[in-house]
Amino acid sequence: RDVAILKDSTFSQEPFTYPFFYDMLWSDKKGDQHLALSAHDFNPFNELFNVSQRLFFSNARDGKLWTLPYKTGEVKRQFSLQSIRSWVNGSLAGGVSIRLPEKNGDAEVLSMVTPLSSLMNPSLPPGYGFCIFDEKGEAWFHSETAKNTQENFIDEADKDDKIIAAIRGRMAISFESSYHNEKHQMYVQPINNIPLYIVVYHNLSYY
Repeated sequence: RDVAILKDSTFSQEPFTYPFFYDMLWSDKKGDQHLALSAHDFNPFNELFNVSQRLFFSNARDGKLWTLPYKTGEVKRQFSLQSIRSWVNGSLAGGVSIRLPEKNGDAEVLSMVTPLSSLMNPSLPPGYGFCIFDEKGEAWFHSETAKNTQENFIDEADKDDKIIAAIRGRMAISFESSYHNEKHQMYVQPINNIPLYIVVYHNLSYY
């Protein structure tokens, strides 16, 4: 197994990190990496981790994939996704995986660990925010990025019946609700073809 480190050669005197992904991983069915491409200095342990405990890997390996919306005649684009915290440095990211075609050596799953720049630490007007959460309310991606995987949005919204109804009915709805004990205007809608939901909100005390 090999490790390949991507480094920028144009600005050799400047620190450089490719902004759109951290790592690309080719893994076998056991989760052992056969090749890893890193867009930053590699982990200080100088070893390839087994990723079998990561759902973005195991769901892809086991065929538990989500399908992006597609039109008749188009190829289905299937993937798995997980909100994760790095085992190396604790940074927050998204893990995305696909199944590799047959006859690809021992590697069965291709994974990318990415900062998902549009979701991590976004610039928003004061009082505004968003959260992408699952059917249980667990926050996958939050506009306050430190809350990723650390908050249950339904609980923090006092288990509002309107949020629960929107989840059960897979419907879009706008309403006022309490969030962290303050009144907010909220809009919730399901994400097409994916068992996740997005809520955007603003704190009514700001305006």
